[in-house]
Amino acid sequence: MDPQLFEIEAIPAALWGPPSKQVLIAVHGAGSGKTDVPFRLLAEAFPDSQVLSFDLPKHGDRKDGPVLCKPPVCVRELSAVLDYAESRWENLGNR
Repeated sequence: MDPQLFEIEAIPAALWGPPSKQVLIAVHGAGSGKTDVPFRLLAEAFPDSQVLSFDLPKHGDRKDGPVLCKPPVCVRELSAVLDYAESRWENLGNR
């Protein structure tokens, strides 16, 4: 399974799985990125949902970028991803 790559307010993102009315927002760990294997596995484990992953600052496609991975920045970016998801899907999470 290959993800659809795009950006949410200049944040690199990946969408896994076929179209669905629900989405799981997945956040990677230290040193990881939006296209790592755990996200594909998550999408395969929840075939009725799509999985939305994204690169935090200093991770994935943003590893060499100027934005630091600090809590205030990460909270703002997660909020932007959540706003995007709420505007596009009926359900967030696996219900």
